[in-house]
Amino acid sequence: MILVVDDELYFMKPLTYSLEAEGLKTLEARTASECLNLLRCRKDIEVVILDVMMPPGEFGLKETNDGLRTGLVLLREIRKDYPDLPVFLLTKLEGMDEASSDVHTVVLSKIDITPRELVRLVKESTNKKS
Repeated sequence: MILVVDDELYFMKPLTYSLEAEGLKTLEARTASECLNLLRCRKDIEVVILDVMMPPGEFGLKETNDGLRTGLVLLREIRKDYPDLPVFLLTKLEGMDEASSDVHTVVLSKIDITPRELVRLVKESTNKKS
């Protein structure tokens, strides 16, 4: 099961469609709180695809000073309980060094990555766990 976390439906829907067209099962979350709820309730999530620029949700997650990197705060929350869960972090921002130092996090440009390429990377990630 692939959890896609993004508040922008115009990006999320084509991505989930592409994943499902390749036989992968998906769940969608549009906020940090939805993401954390799904991770706590579902034990079959193998990969998270996470947008950096997201609304904080209602779990007390606060945006960083620039108001744009809630996904990084959410990534830190995910790592507390799921340190080995593969996360693909999608961003339009530069300088994601903090996230890229995590061996289980892959930082990708939301501008440059195609759904087909992301599907390939996700499939490779899920095959490694099998």
